[in-house]
Amino acid sequence: MSATTQGGKIAHRYIPRLRRFQSPRRTGNIVGERPVRIAVFYARPNERHREKFHEAIADIVRHGVQYFDDRDIAPGQSWKQHIFDNLDSADIVVLLLTPEFVASRFCIEEEVPRALKRHAMGACRIFPVKVASFYLVDESPLREIQWFPSEKPVAERGQAAGKAWVEVAKELHRTIKRIKSEEQDGNIRGAPDGIPSPRGAKYGPAPAVRSDSDNSNSSGTQNASTLFSVIGFMILLIMLVIFLSSMPKSGVGGDLDYSGESCVIGGQYVECPSYVSGALDSSHGE
Repeated sequence: MSATTQGGKIAHRYIPRLRRFQSPRRTGNIVGERPVRIAVFYARPNERHREKFHEAIADIVRHGVQYFDDRDIAPGQSWKQHIFDNLDSADIVVLLLTPEFVASRFCIEEEVPRALKRHAMGACRIFPVKVASFYLVDESPLREIQWFPSEKPVAERGQAAGKAWVEVAKELHRTIKRIKSEEQDGNIRGAPDGIPSPRGAKYGPAPAVRSDSDNSNSSGTQNASTLFSVIGFMILLIMLVIFLSSMPKSGVGGDLDYSGESCVIGGQYVECPSYVSGALDSSHGE
């Protein structure tokens, strides 16, 4: 066997293994940017609608989206806890609305209220897809959110249903872009106290961001403090000048009329001003 042939076989054997350690294929994500998490919820009889939705967003998932639905639950896992964990960490909660979804107690009484609570607190966005016609009473929590599409349901458009699913995918992609844009602008995704953060333990807490308004407020506070210090110093200086100017001057070259007499001050003889001498004369006169 020639060296060339032998070298080719060795390369053929080890190149697939080396590919595992090559850098991952570039996607639409910026380096270090975590994927947007999407969790899809539907009624089990609507499996065909889940498949259509998944097919419509396949290329979106391929480029920087972490996707979950109940088909990702492995045997032996607690399905309910797994569903809630993914609902609580999702950035976008997709609801495939159908009569079967509305009829499902678990969907309406457990999944929807949990999602609406996170949505109201700003921890996630709900993306409800109107797949088929259904009826809701005025008190239904699903009436609190806007569905897409707002017109005819997706599955009831006949031959145009495929195009309708494409419109759903486009709208979802726009929502993902808005989330990424807000994060790049400094509005880091995170949840209020009491709600698990969409970043989750895998990604750690969102970094603290100091905005320009915080910097300007801090600078304004420092300037005000400096100004008050200067004003206080000036007031003290003026008070000192006023106090010194009110005291009688002494010593040679002063403005007082010295009498030439001596006074004892602090155990020493000094020359007394005329007003002191006059006071002494008057006391002697008495």
